[in-house]
Amino acid sequence: MHSPATRRQREAPELLRARIEEFLAAAREPTFLEAGENPIPISQGGYSLEDKAGGCLLHVWGETGSVVRRITRLGDAGRSKLILRTSLFGGREGVVELVDRAASGSRVDREAGRDRFREQFRLLLERELPGWKLRRLSTAPDLQRSLSPIYPRALLTQGSRAVAAIAASPESGSIGAEHMLTFGLIWLDQLRAEHGRRVVSGLKLFVPRGRAETVARRLDCLDADAARFELYEFDPKRNVRLFEPGERGNRSSALPSCLAPAEPEGTMAETLRTLRASCDIEVVPRVDGLLSLRVRGIEFAEMSRGVLAFGLGEHRLAREKELPLVRKLAREIARLRRSDTPDAANPLYRSSSESWLESQIRRNPRALDSSLRLSPVYGQTGSTEGADRGIVDLLLLDSTNRLVVVEVKAGEDIHLPLQGLDYWARVRLHQQRGDFMRKGYFPGIEISPDAPRLVLVAPAIGFHPTTETLLRWLAPEIPVERVGLAADWRERIVVSFRKKGSTRPGLGPVDTSG
Repeated sequence: MHSPATRRQREAPELLRARIEEFLAAAREPTFLEAGENPIPISQGGYSLEDKAGGCLLHVWGETGSVVRRITRLGDAGRSKLILRTSLFGGREGVVELVDRAASGSRVDREAGRDRFREQFRLLLERELPGWKLRRLSTAPDLQRSLSPIYPRALLTQGSRAVAAIAASPESGSIGAEHMLTFGLIWLDQLRAEHGRRVVSGLKLFVPRGRAETVARRLDCLDADAARFELYEFDPKRNVRLFEPGERGNRSSALPSCLAPAEPEGTMAETLRTLRASCDIEVVPRVDGLLSLRVRGIEFAEMSRGVLAFGLGEHRLAREKELPLVRKLAREIARLRRSDTPDAANPLYRSSSESWLESQIRRNPRALDSSLRLSPVYGQTGSTEGADRGIVDLLLLDSTNRLVVVEVKAGEDIHLPLQGLDYWARVRLHQQRGDFMRKGYFPGIEISPDAPRLVLVAPAIGFHPTTETLLRWLAPEIPVERVGLAADWRERIVVSFRKKGSTRPGLGPVDTSG
């Protein structure tokens, strides 16, 4: 009776040794890689090869470690990578790689780091969930289902029950932790499609300590009846604690006061009149009292009563003799940043597409939805939570004085639903606290106590295929809708479709009304 390894076609030891030596001789920075282990750079004299029955014995050593592996056959090969199949205990087959780091260094480091964290996640799950059996663990990219290789994902079973799990590594940063929930929900949806809702009861999420707040806020807005969600924090020593639901409400959040705009005077007032007449600029009051001067979403200057600062990127104070430069800058942006631009490759046309789309909506909110008030319209309303800061693209009211959060994307973005949800949660929190009235927003208007509406806006072909999947997980009391725009939105806003909740465009009657 032969083991699985002996049934596979093995190659002659001398052939294996010759191919490995050839690769190592040609590589400028040869490196040994194995899942879950640190990469070992292979220096001259830092390895040995020995022919053995049934394979070739490879010994690699260096400052980061030392390994011995029995190589049984060759796998895929390329100019910068050689895959080797190994014989493991119990007749199992393993895989190691030899790579030329000079040709693929950053990729090697990324993949090795992901492999290490995947194995650390394996140990964490086995230690923290001793009653559960780990059935699947992967970081393999899945383009069909839009699953990222950055996050190790798992399936655990206990009798007839199962749960999904996913983790964010410390190296992924705060954005990595925020984005993890998107892929966790897609993973949970995939497992339920394979095993059924009754079997896969929920999702366990693991984030580095100090990065749980944003994920927790988003979890609070999901449908608790649809699945059981549990959030865990782990520290550098992989100590784990459950982030209790009660902690999610114990967060500090600050909304800046909305100051009355400082209307320009004297020379500044005349400059503003000239810019409006010659360049069709946008004058957008900011919550800090300054006026933002923009051309189709690009800010080129900011103004107070007697001061003007201008420039793309960093602003500098404009002296009176430099006012013609300000007008010239505005005219050049306006010349290039239009739908029939003479230079579509110019960065001034190509950059800040979402700001351009936001400016189109700001000019006429009713083109997006006939129920929206024309003013006031607040853009990029900051709300701080500790070190975290969220940006709402547009915040306004509808005809019933209900708050409307408009999240804008000019291109496909898988994270649109949960980013919009995050901003909605911040607005809802400040609404319930009465912050908008106290801080000077929507002066003279009594804001409706109803939950804010969440409107996700993108070109009709720009919604990611997973959008409906993600929206199905939102709590039913969150009124969300998607508005798809015609492709020529830079010229004018035309609604191609409007769908509530997770309904797919094309299913049911198309509603293009406001």
